[in-house]
Amino acid sequence: MNLKSILVSVSLLVSIIVNAQISEEIIPKDTSYWKSGLQVGLNFNNSSFSKSWTGGGQNNIAFTTLLNGNTNYLKGKSSFNTVLELLYGKTSFAKDGVRKSQDKIYLDSKYGYSISKSWSLFASLNYLSQFDKGYDYKVTKNNITSDLLISSFASPAFFTQSVGLEYKPVSYWFIRFGLGTFRQTFVYNDNVYSSPEQFGEVAAEKAYGVERGKKVRQENFALQIVSQYNKDVAKNININARYTGFWNYTKEMDVDHRFDATITAKVSKYISTSLTNTLIYDTDQVLPGLDENNKPYKPSIQSFLGVNLGLLVQLK
Repeated sequence: MNLKSILVSVSLLVSIIVNAQISEEIIPKDTSYWKSGLQVGLNFNNSSFSKSWTGGGQNNIAFTTLLNGNTNYLKGKSSFNTVLELLYGKTSFAKDGVRKSQDKIYLDSKYGYSISKSWSLFASLNYLSQFDKGYDYKVTKNNITSDLLISSFASPAFFTQSVGLEYKPVSYWFIRFGLGTFRQTFVYNDNVYSSPEQFGEVAAEKAYGVERGKKVRQENFALQIVSQYNKDVAKNININARYTGFWNYTKEMDVDHRFDATITAKVSKYISTSLTNTLIYDTDQVLPGLDENNKPYKPSIQSFLGVNLGLLVQLK
């Protein structure tokens, strides 16, 4: 091979490398199929009373932290959506010490395949639990507070797998019909509800449906309905509401209901206020022991209402 042939070969190789690098710079990787969002918040609250205050109350300071994230993928008929919601708060009272006020771990992942303009087939995984221990604070006749453990990390935890149909006519609302749903309820802490040392003769035989001495309860072949509405109803106001219903086909109309809603209003770029509400009805979630009438507790609607003001940073 003579010198001329070598120079031509080298020039051709350099040209190919340069053109490849230019092409990579001019034509970036297509990431338009992915969309994601992240919210990080920190809220504080403080109440202080003078010694001469006659209206009652305790000095207290409270904080709440939250992290909400979502990732969405859409290409052709396939879609993939993941939602993560983390919430934790505590309140410190002058007389009663530190108590948990808010606590939630929520993770939902779903794959969808479009079969028409508004309908899709889907398969989803869902996890719901909490970070910290929760107590039922009871005051005895001797004015002594007894802290009864009724929840802790992964006790309970609900892991749900579901396949079915989803109807989504608009971007801000959908409803899923999980025609084939399986759910596992985990209670890893043996002292939750079922500790004879704590609850004595009224210790529950089950904790969140899990029998004493066991860690998990399996529910096969159920129907799950999930519906969510998430929309900016005004320039600085967002409503995010989600309903979840679970019906085990082997039970006669024994349906578990859960409703979560948050209304968030932006006061400024980084300051926001929010109103949070949770409603739960589940016949497996009943307090152990006896009520004030010395009778066993019955299933009832559980409710939580929280008002927060603090920092909220939103990234998209």
